[in-house]
Amino acid sequence: MKIFAAVVITAWGLPLLGCAAAGCVDRFIPAASKGELFVEREGACSLNGTFILLRKGGGVIAVRFPAFAAAVNGKEDEGCGQYEAFFAPDGRFQAAAAERGVLSEFALRGFHPIAWQPGRDHLHIGKTTLAYFHPGCVSLLDDPPSDQDVEFTVTRWRRIEDVNVLDPALVWHKRDAERREEKVIFD
Repeated sequence: MKIFAAVVITAWGLPLLGCAAAGCVDRFIPAASKGELFVEREGACSLNGTFILLRKGGGVIAVRFPAFAAAVNGKEDEGCGQYEAFFAPDGRFQAAAAERGVLSEFALRGFHPIAWQPGRDHLHIGKTTLAYFHPGCVSLLDDPPSDQDVEFTVTRWRRIEDVNVLDPALVWHKRDAERREEKVIFD
């Protein structure tokens, strides 16, 4: 008996095997150019491939999701997202190295109290851990919600060279358990 394995290579040269095996279709679709941007209680979402910024202390994290893949079960809140992440300890991204990969979120498997996430839904950047929510959302995991030193925003930039954390058009949001989802619109 012969066993054959196929690995699909994405536009970045990353194998899609992990995501396909976890339950996503084998085709990533580029993020829409006019997708929605919004902030939530503990994080932010970008459905158009632009950067989400998270400021913590003096450092800044930039994450974007340029492409998404649907779950094979067809559920809208499950699937995979290709990501690009950068960490700049001084807030300048010119020399920051990119981390690229695939994050995924699916329904929990198992039963209470023994349940687990079959996807890769955590992103570790520096000393910070972000949770991924499909499609294109991240929130902070490793600090207590009372930590007001953390701020986040969504941007209109798709290239890391264009990111300017001092741009006056950016509206930085502190974590707020009472915040409702707010859409962000750039002129």
